[in-house]
Amino acid sequence: MMLTQQVSPALVSAGRLLFGNFADDKFGRQRRLSRRAADDGLAVTLLASSAARRGQLGRAGRLLCGSLASNPENQNMRLALSWVLFQRDQPVEALALIDEILSQDPGDFEAATRKAFILEQLGHLDATVETYDSLIARFPHSSGLLVARGRVLLALGRPDRAVADYRHALRADPSSGEAWSAMANVKTLSFSSDDIGRMLAFISRQDVPPKTRAAVHFALGKAFEDGRSYDRSFTHYRQGNELQAIDQFPVRKAVSQHVRQSMRFTTDKMMRAPSNSVSESPVPIFVVGMPRSGSTLVEQILSCHPAVEGTAELPAVSAIAGSLGEILGRRHLDYADLLPGLSGRMLRDLGKRYLGQASVYRQTDRPHFIDKMPSNWMHLGLIRLMLPNALLVDVRRNALDCCFSNFAQHFPRGHEFTNRLEDVAAQYLDYELLTAHFDEIAPGALIRVSYEQLVARPEAVIRQLLAELGLPFDPACLQYFASGRPVRTPSAQQVRQPINQRGIDRWRPYAEWLGPLIEGLAVGREREPSN
Repeated sequence: MMLTQQVSPALVSAGRLLFGNFADDKFGRQRRLSRRAADDGLAVTLLASSAARRGQLGRAGRLLCGSLASNPENQNMRLALSWVLFQRDQPVEALALIDEILSQDPGDFEAATRKAFILEQLGHLDATVETYDSLIARFPHSSGLLVARGRVLLALGRPDRAVADYRHALRADPSSGEAWSAMANVKTLSFSSDDIGRMLAFISRQDVPPKTRAAVHFALGKAFEDGRSYDRSFTHYRQGNELQAIDQFPVRKAVSQHVRQSMRFTTDKMMRAPSNSVSESPVPIFVVGMPRSGSTLVEQILSCHPAVEGTAELPAVSAIAGSLGEILGRRHLDYADLLPGLSGRMLRDLGKRYLGQASVYRQTDRPHFIDKMPSNWMHLGLIRLMLPNALLVDVRRNALDCCFSNFAQHFPRGHEFTNRLEDVAAQYLDYELLTAHFDEIAPGALIRVSYEQLVARPEAVIRQLLAELGLPFDPACLQYFASGRPVRTPSAQQVRQPINQRGIDRWRPYAEWLGPLIEGLAVGREREPSN
C-alpha cells in the first residue's frame, strides 16, 4: 500500500512540503529511521525542538513528519509539527493538522488556542473572535484568553469591547501585566489615577516576574507621559526596557554584519542583470521602514485604494531568507553571501514561493497587495532579485522621534534592539546605510515617504505617492481613517483618526535623558523634514 493511503490528508500535505514527494525513497528512509523512535514521541519532539531552535526548521519538520507516519495517534507530535509548519510560513498546512487534532478531541485547549492564533495571523479575525468566544465560555476567568480576544477586538476597531476584556482579565487575575500592557496599546485610552495607583502597588511587590513587571512599567510610562510627567514617564520606560532585556539574545552585531554583507554582495550590476524571475501577478507593494515610522499609516492610506489590498506584516520574505542556507547546504553563511550564486531559475522559484505564501493572507482579487513587514528593509536586494516588478515604499520618520517611540513601546517578543538607546540608534543607522546603498544600486526603485511631510501636507504627499506607484488618485485614500479594515499593530487606534501632529517631536520633552540616543545618531546627521 502506498504511504499516502495510510496517513491523513493533512499529514500528506505536510510531507509533500517537507520531502517534496511524500512517498518517495527519501521519505521512506526517514520513516524507517523514525519507526524505531515512534514509541518515544517525546524524544522525537525534543530532537525536533532542538533543530528548530537552531533554525533547522526543515529538519525539525521531517523528524516529526516521519515519526507521525509510524505513530499517527501522537497528537502532541502533531501539534509540534503544526508549529514548525507555521514557523516555515505554511499556516494553512499547520491549521489543517490542528483541525485533525480538534476533530478527535474538540476540547483540546492547546490545539484550540493555537488555532485561534493562526487564524489571527491569517487575518480571519471574525473567526478568531468566535474561537476565543467558545474558549472563554469554557474558561470565563482566563486572563490570557480575555487579553487575546481583546487584542483581536482592538484590531477590528472595537476598542470599548477590547478594554472591557482587559479589565475583566484584571479582575480575574490582578497580576496580569499583559492586560495593563494591552490597555496601554489603546493609544486613545487615558489611565485613571486609580489605574496608576494599582500599577504602582503591583510593581512594588517582590514576587512579580521580571517580564510581567516590565509590561507594567511600559504602561506606567504611557500613563505619566499622558500626564506630562516626563521624568517619571522616562524612569518607567527605562526600567521596563532593562527588565525586558533580561535573557534576551543581543542582535545588534548580527544585524550590522548582515547590512555590511548585503552591501558587499548586492551590486548595481546584479540589479541591472537580465532576470529570469517570476513576472508578478498580482504585484506586491512592500512598505518598509523602522517600526514606529508611520508605515501602518501609509499602509492604511494605500489599502483604501480600490486597486490595493492591505494584508498584514507578512513573514514570507524573512522565511525565504532564513531558508536559503538550508536550501543551498551552507547554513553557516549570512544569506547575503549566497545571493550572487542564485541562478535565474532559483530566483524565479523563490518569487513563485513568495507569491504562493502571500496568497494565503489575501481575501480579494485586487491587482496589488501590501506586505507591510517593516524589517523587510534588510531584504531589499533579495526582494528586487526574486520580484523585480514589485513596488517598494520606504516610510521614514525623524530619527529621534522614531527611535524614542521604539524605546517607549512594549514589544513582548522580538525587537531586542529597542531595549537600549544605543542599540536602537545603531539599528536606525544600519537602516539608513542599507537603504542608501539600495538607492545607489537600484536608483528610483525605492519610493520614499517622509512621515513629517505626510503629516504636514497629506493630500499632496498622497497624490505623489500614488503617482509614483502608477495608481490613479482616489479620494478614498484621504479618508483612510474611516476604513473598517482590521489593523494589527500598536498603531491600530492612531490610524483610525485623521492625521494630526501628536507624533511630531515626541522626543523633545525627554531630551535630557536621551544622551546615548542623541550621541549614537550623531545629531549633526539628523534630518529635519523639508518644507
